[in-house]
Amino acid sequence: MNHPINLLEPREIRYLSAAESNPLYKLGAVAVVLIIIALVTQYYFSLQSTIQQGEQLKKRWADIETKVVEAEKLIAKQQRLEKGLQTLKGWPASKINWNEMMSYLVEEMPGGFENSQFTRLDFDEVMRGLRNETPGENAKDFHPLTREIRINLRGVVRSKGPARMLSQFQRNLLNGDAPVDFEEIALDRYTQLRDENGDITDLTTFSFTITLSPLEVMP
Repeated sequence: MNHPINLLEPREIRYLSAAESNPLYKLGAVAVVLIIIALVTQYYFSLQSTIQQGEQLKKRWADIETKVVEAEKLIAKQQRLEKGLQTLKGWPASKINWNEMMSYLVEEMPGGFENSQFTRLDFDEVMRGLRNETPGENAKDFHPLTREIRINLRGVVRSKGPARMLSQFQRNLLNGDAPVDFEEIALDRYTQLRDENGDITDLTTFSFTITLSPLEVMP
């Protein structure tokens, strides 16, 4: 035979009975749950909105950053082109008057032009600082640009002492009132000519290398 045993005290029985019979407690619990759900839902949608705004701001900033980089490249390119234009404007400043140069060479030849004759004049020019490609965006300077010119002068002189005469010509060129500055004048060779019988004549061929001082191409 089963005998039920009640382990609750009478006051606990009354309290439990009151809780089960009073609907306000149930409504309060439901209200609390609904409030919590509403708050969580509101926070969720607020968080979603914040995330969307953040994504929009991130995309907008990326677009702005791209435009800033493009603008910096355009500014750097403009600066390089402006420096290139300055270089082109400075070209006349480094121009050589070859008429004056030839006149100076003739005037400084000992014995006068009647005893000498220039047979050939060649020159090589090197542009120092000129780039073969557009400088990179990190390049600070487009130039400076300088012209280095080397002249090869050949000719014939009539003299009994060609070595002395050609040495004097070299000193005259260095010490005279030249239209340009010379960096170096070197006598490469001289050869006394012989006649049909093999005898040495008074004619001597010579060759000089004349290096001009670098000319800066800037306005």
